Amino acid sequence: MNSLTGRLLIVDDNEMNRDMLARRLERKGYVVGVAESAQQLLQRTKQDGTDIVLLDIEMPEISGLEALKMLREVYSLIELPIIMVTAKNQSEDIVKALDLGANDYVTKPIDFPVALARIATQLSHKRAQAAANAFAGSLRETFPKEESGRGKGTATRNDSKTAAPLK
Repeated sequence: MNSLTGRLLIVDDNEMNRDMLARRLERKGYVVGVAESAQQLLQRTKQDGTDIVLLDIEMPEISGLEALKMLREVYSLIELPIIMVTAKNQSEDIVKALDLGANDYVTKPIDFPVALARIATQLSHKRAQAAANAFAGSLRETFPKEESGRGKGTATRNDSKTAAPLK
């Protein structure tokens, strides 16, 4: 797997849409799982280590927007990027999904090169944040906080005779 690929979960109640998108993404090197409902989505995200969810809005029982709200109670935008993939293409639909926590929005019929670019962008953001978190963790291990109060905005100088006032 090259550095651009990741684990994707496609959630769509339409089997033909799910399978066609899954096959195309697998040909590009992604590891793809599928779910046909929001219930399956919630189970799979706990089990599978999904990098990105591609989520349809119009589904029976629990809508994609309701599933999005549930996921955002557990996962941040960086922890689990969610790209809405739907036929709803009105501005108010897009804004509503983004306001509820979607990372991005792709309309059907899917412009595959655009979808690939959006997936790659979300993976890049997720990996950059993971690298920043790892770096911050290593800094905390290397430079533990001092108990003396130094490093909390207090300035000191060793040679008080030549020291100019700090401004």
